[in-house]
Amino acid sequence: SCSSFDFDGDGVSACAGDCDDFDANNFPGNTEVCDNFDNDCDTLIDEADPDVVLTTWYLDGDSDTYGDPGVSQATCTQPPG
Repeated sequence: SCSSFDFDGDGVSACAGDCDDFDANNFPGNTEVCDNFDNDCDTLIDEADPDVVLTTWYLDGDSDTYGDPGVSQATCTQPPG
């Protein structure tokens, strides 16, 4: 059984689908962000969630501090290079 009481005050109880009713940053309908938590309660976290906004990083293969526009990667955290 689940509780209909909203423990974290985000407006959604565990019975209504809140995946972490002790963290007000995680509830159905919330925006997924890169923080290693399932913010929108869809069981997908960060890069695995197609709803998350990723940062596009460009490889600086020659270390001139300018990225190569032909070599990019969209991730939550900056990759090496």
